[in-house]
Amino acid sequence: MVRDLAEEKGGARKISDLERLGFEWWRRHLSEARPRTLSLLDPTEPIIIFTDGAVEEEVSVGGILIARGAGRIEYFGEVVPTEVAASWGRKRGDEQVIGQAEIAPLTLAALLWQEALCNEHVIFFVDNDSARDAAVRGYSPSLASAELVSSLWGALAAAAAVPWFDRVPGPSNPADDPSRMRFKELVQAGARRARIPDGMWRRVRTERNL
Repeated sequence: MVRDLAEEKGGARKISDLERLGFEWWRRHLSEARPRTLSLLDPTEPIIIFTDGAVEEEVSVGGILIARGAGRIEYFGEVVPTEVAASWGRKRGDEQVIGQAEIAPLTLAALLWQEALCNEHVIFFVDNDSARDAAVRGYSPSLASAELVSSLWGALAAAAAVPWFDRVPGPSNPADDPSRMRFKELVQAGARRARIPDGMWRRVRTERNL
């Protein structure tokens, strides 16, 4: 974004909503960010998080956290509240919200498990290329997606986590089950269900699109 602005020719102009969102994020981050500590001798395994989103009759999201060093396996699977899904675009007539449905569980996972991610290396696996690319770049040309990515990186920065985003093929993504409210195999594996607090949904509600 900054590169694009620097390469522009001409006089002053009003910044866009996307540009304003980016500058607001950096203003908050630079005023609140803590010093980062990276240990070269840390023997702990990275935390693994799988996420997925589904858009059918309802919009739903799911995620799985695997922290082998702590012996911790947790998952969430929730139907997205109607007003939250509407804020992603349906009020404007944009019926296709699969992009936001794939980014939102990344953000919810970072918020829900923020304590577990503190000062940890974490690998996120997602089966949607657009969602992965937006997370890697910290940016999306879609304002709704950009707001979700902003919240994602805000949570990761607050946790001082060291994230990596990668793609997993859809058929190999275990988060497909909880994203579709299928929990049997996870329960049998001894995983614990985590619930999304009501207040956390506000963090993935994209107010600028209402």
